[in-house]
Amino acid sequence: MQNQNKCLGCGALKQNTDENKVGYVKDLNNSYCFDCFSLKNYGKSKNHFHPDKYLEIKDHSLVLIIQSVMQIDLLFTQPIERIQPNAKYVYILNQVDLLPRDTNLDYLHEKIEKLAKKNKVKFFDIIFMSAINPSDTTNLKHYLMEQKQKDIYLFGYQNSGKSTIFKSLTNNKDVLNLNKAGLTQEIIKSNFLDKTIYDMPGNYISGNLSEIFDYEEYRKLLPSKTIKPKVYQLKENQKLVINDYIEITSSNDVNLVFYINEFSKIMKYNLANLNNYLNLEYEYTSKTFKIGQEKMHITIADLMFIQVSGNTNLTVKLPKKLRLTISESLLK
Repeated sequence: MQNQNKCLGCGALKQNTDENKVGYVKDLNNSYCFDCFSLKNYGKSKNHFHPDKYLEIKDHSLVLIIQSVMQIDLLFTQPIERIQPNAKYVYILNQVDLLPRDTNLDYLHEKIEKLAKKNKVKFFDIIFMSAINPSDTTNLKHYLMEQKQKDIYLFGYQNSGKSTIFKSLTNNKDVLNLNKAGLTQEIIKSNFLDKTIYDMPGNYISGNLSEIFDYEEYRKLLPSKTIKPKVYQLKENQKLVINDYIEITSSNDVNLVFYINEFSKIMKYNLANLNNYLNLEYEYTSKTFKIGQEKMHITIADLMFIQVSGNTNLTVKLPKKLRLTISESLLK
């Protein structure tokens, strides 16, 4: 049973003294805190909170480390093993339904396993799934039934799909599972046969869209269905402007493949056009990457990733608060 003193949506302890703090309710008898009620009924959120502590994980438990394909640059970067070294770790790459249907998942799985071993990551298994696919969640249920551990923890970065998986496994109808960073505030637990599943607060990572946009804005930018890659040839005398807050230029002609929400706008301009098409309300920074023949994977926040290869210097200009990373591509 969920603790009646806690919000059913995010697990925060309810309080009626400060509307600017997590768990605020006008009436302590309310089932949901003010923010969860607004999200559940109106799709709006006034505040944004990040849990500021890790919670205790029991010895000899099973830890499912959940990662979204849109956060693939963050694979194996979560510090969970330092928190509990005596656990069994299974990595779950969630939201694979966002990848194009012709994606070679076997190749991707092989590359991820090699990356894990190269970085000496402790893992028992790596599972691909989509939390909104009933077949995948059924398979995960059967998989967990076969494990001897009685305590199962769902751990991952914010917006990785933890709570969606938790709801699917436990049939908990009250927990919210929306594309909102920092939604789960405290541990939420529920029974799963003879086991207990714990939905942990999302691990905060700076640089996501929530840093510069309100919930109502950034949720529209997150991919929600299978991505159709957009291919652009960028010449050395051109620039690409994405959604009026990201600019890309290249020292040589190069092809870029964008994996991005279908509603995002990508515009091409000549460099001779001196107009500034970037939104002036943000403070910007630029970073230049030297690209060779090896295919590289550039991630910009949780907005998109780009596949690029070819001898060039690629410069990305974006708001300072957004995360920008580059790594070897894991896609074929």
